[in-house]
Amino acid sequence: MPAWSSSAARGSSSTRLETFAGSSSPVTESAMAVPAPPTTRTAAATAAPSRIVRRRPPGSGLPGSRGCVDGGSGAGFGVVCSFMEPSWPTNAEPGLNDPERAFSRFRDPDVSGRCEDAPMTDPARHLLLLSGAGLPPWIWDDVARALGPAFSTTVAPRPAGGGGGPAEYAAAALHAATAERFTVVAHSAGGVVAAEIAARAPDRVDAVLAVSAVVPEPGGSFVSALPAPQRWVVPLVMRVAGTRPPESVIRKSLAAGLEAEVVDRLVADFTPEPRSYYSGRVGAGAWPGRRGYVVTSHDKELAPALQRTFAERMGSTQVDELDTGHLPMLQDSAALALLIKQFTDHPA
Repeated sequence: MPAWSSSAARGSSSTRLETFAGSSSPVTESAMAVPAPPTTRTAAATAAPSRIVRRRPPGSGLPGSRGCVDGGSGAGFGVVCSFMEPSWPTNAEPGLNDPERAFSRFRDPDVSGRCEDAPMTDPARHLLLLSGAGLPPWIWDDVARALGPAFSTTVAPRPAGGGGGPAEYAAAALHAATAERFTVVAHSAGGVVAAEIAARAPDRVDAVLAVSAVVPEPGGSFVSALPAPQRWVVPLVMRVAGTRPPESVIRKSLAAGLEAEVVDRLVADFTPEPRSYYSGRVGAGAWPGRRGYVVTSHDKELAPALQRTFAERMGSTQVDELDTGHLPMLQDSAALALLIKQFTDHPA
């Protein structure tokens, strides 16, 4: 959701969250699963959400490997490399750029990685990740790493040329997907693209998990999904000021709760979407049988109450809650990865 449209959608949740105790995460020791009823669960981090600071050197994410994002620069799109250890390698062996090597060994014997090339047949293990408006693909790096080699993760690219509406964004995402059937994980305005994907290719979508996502009515748009008066004000603001929010708004609203250096990187890499992305209407198709929603209870961008409205709108069969701001994949990637695993492992 664009930060400049969030003021009327902000709110707070009075829900008391259960707290994780212990650790089972491959990335941090901040979260583990909490038993809960089969259709509704809550999740939170111990004490405070994890705050991720990237320590990998530029280019250390196997920049030449087949189908992989350059984990160092974050400049590419496609299949994300999943690493099994929390640290990124610093001394890679020669030959890592060989595109035929599915596994990569590093001089540090405790660190190994593999680049997923969609070897699994279970659609629950193939994830198509839809980023929110303006956000770079690297926001998913830590989640993909926490999920580990059991999952194949693809970050949907923007359409060639950077234009178009939900239909063009959905087409680009479907073209990038590495499996015939997959699970969609949609964040923020990516929920609008998810709705178009579900309408356009229902035979390919096994399930949809929305993360603090905007969910339009069938045939609706991002703008039409907003509450009044936002649905009238936002188009006027975009027409006058464009679709890039002020830096101060990105820092205080969109990136609330994140480490300063991560916020700096977000500001630098923010890419404005075209106005048609927000005004374009989605198809009138139905959501798949399995659909869930993750509410972010400390969200300054999209009010938790509005998120629950969107969860009801898509008929979510499973609703989870994270004690984070609008970007849980950066604030507590381990907890979000855990909820993704729970959603795929234990369908409601």
